[in-house]
Amino acid sequence: MAVSIASLICCCIAMPLQQAAHERAVADGMGSSRMLIYRQVDDSPVLSLLAELSQLAGQGIPRWCETPRDVQVFDVRINRDQWTRLAQLDIRRFRADAAEFDAEDLAAFVDGSRHLRSVELTECSEIPDVMLDRLRKDCPALDFQIRGEALPQLATVSTPAGLRIETTSSDLPNFFGARYLVALDGQPLQTYHQVKRKVGAMKPGESVRLTVRDVAGVEREEVFTVPVK
Repeated sequence: MAVSIASLICCCIAMPLQQAAHERAVADGMGSSRMLIYRQVDDSPVLSLLAELSQLAGQGIPRWCETPRDVQVFDVRINRDQWTRLAQLDIRRFRADAAEFDAEDLAAFVDGSRHLRSVELTECSEIPDVMLDRLRKDCPALDFQIRGEALPQLATVSTPAGLRIETTSSDLPNFFGARYLVALDGQPLQTYHQVKRKVGAMKPGESVRLTVRDVAGVEREEVFTVPVK
């Protein structure tokens, strides 16, 4: 069970962090669970609690207040200092939704996190292709996924095998049966950002060519036209 930052902050106002974490854990029946969820709350620094946990990490925290192994953030801006503090925690899985950050800071976090096994970014800041290739090469055991809508209602996830199509809609019948988005106007694709940026700059009625690959490995070319409203 996850602990929401809103509830945890309310507890921390009236009591020390360790006591708050303990009482919250007992109240939720989460025992030794180590997943914490952090959301933006008013003007509070979204990762301030992580920073406090990071400082406590070297001070013999009781078992019920162990640092989180699974961290998820929503709709935040993560700065370099916060990435540095995150890297000090014993995180196994990091997930972010609608988060903004500098790609270099994220890369430093990955490089500095010894036990990190999974990074999942959904509709977050773009990571340059060269940097993504380098991270996957240097950390082959790391499950690094970048999720987002390449086209309206066409959800994708970037994997080492390519830009995989997760879900589509009846508004995009040409993409039924397609497993991967391979190229955009002949240029190889790594993330949904490339498609979204191109389509976002197009005018209604303009079209773009997308190469797709089905489950059998057969490639074909489809055309997406920006709807005229």
